Amino acid sequence: MTAVNVLVLEDSAVIVTDTLGIQPSGRRLHATKCIPLPHMKLAIATRGTLAANGMFARILALEATDFESARAFLDRSFRELSTITYEDMSENHAWKVGIDLFVAGWSKKGPAAFTVSTLNTGYRVQDIPYVAITPTVPQHVFKSFSDDPIANMPALLAAQAKADHNVGGFMNVTHVGEREIVTYSAGAIPSPIVTELPTPEPKLPEAFAKHLRKP
Repeated sequence: MTAVNVLVLEDSAVIVTDTLGIQPSGRRLHATKCIPLPHMKLAIATRGTLAANGMFARILALEATDFESARAFLDRSFRELSTITYEDMSENHAWKVGIDLFVAGWSKKGPAAFTVSTLNTGYRVQDIPYVAITPTVPQHVFKSFSDDPIANMPALLAAQAKADHNVGGFMNVTHVGEREIVTYSAGAIPSPIVTELPTPEPKLPEAFAKHLRKP
């Protein structure tokens, strides 16, 4: 299942995901798993099926205008959303599989993030005060990441890919600041799915640090 890692920093909220997707046929592909919504000053990422991303981008476009209204709506309506029959059968399937939704953005109080899940939060919103790491990693990996999240993000994704064969591909970073959202790939995750491809070595520390500097 997708790796979604969320950081709430002093001047930004950041989502880092992998890109590996596996179709029901078994075919592997690389897909964007985080969708920026610049007019709301937020970005969303999901764990589950790829259909969930587009579904929530559409739902929030209809029901929210900013970070606060998105949080309030999802806390109030997430369970009800799971009971609806959608025209797109892949969206119905997404609910059956289970959905973890992560939202990072710029709130009235600054950088903020939350998660809501059919599996882990009882369909209610839970705020992310500093960091969320999914899937989980060994304690020593988490400690190294906590000590220096910029330098040790590649090692974190590598540990997630090693533990879960559904994690792999590339490190995609979405940085949400007060005035802009920047999204880019920071290189390949050291894992079997990409080592056979002619891809550059991970460059997350420099790329990530570049967008953590205050304007």
